[in-house]
Amino acid sequence: MQVSHGCVRLYPEDIERLFPLIPVGTAGEFTYQPVKVGVRGGVIYLETHRDIYGYAPALFQEASAAIERAGMTGRVDRDLLEAALADEGGMPVRITPEETPGARVQPITAGARSGEGDADRSPHTDEDQAGDD
Repeated sequence: MQVSHGCVRLYPEDIERLFPLIPVGTAGEFTYQPVKVGVRGGVIYLETHRDIYGYAPALFQEASAAIERAGMTGRVDRDLLEAALADEGGMPVRITPEETPGARVQPITAGARSGEGDADRSPHTDEDQAGDD
């Protein structure tokens, strides 16, 4: 988030797990990644943050590429993906359909564009992450 001056904000339980693993003085690196894709419990999630620096103006393409790298292209519902991209709230949003009989998944491709006339708005979970961080 753009609210920090070098601080890392973590949940208390994450601090408890991380602290004993990292020696004091260990160098680190922050990765700017406005779109992240991850899987938890077999469900695919997308997390989107506002692209404050304008480094990833085509968020749909960023998300599609991350989904493709993770081999999850055929499991993503395009409508849910587009809604998640519009959210920009920084919270993981489900992009796979509910497990219901007859549920239809509209596959996406890395070069796909959202609906005509849309700006191409178009890269968290604990288990897997398809981003570069």
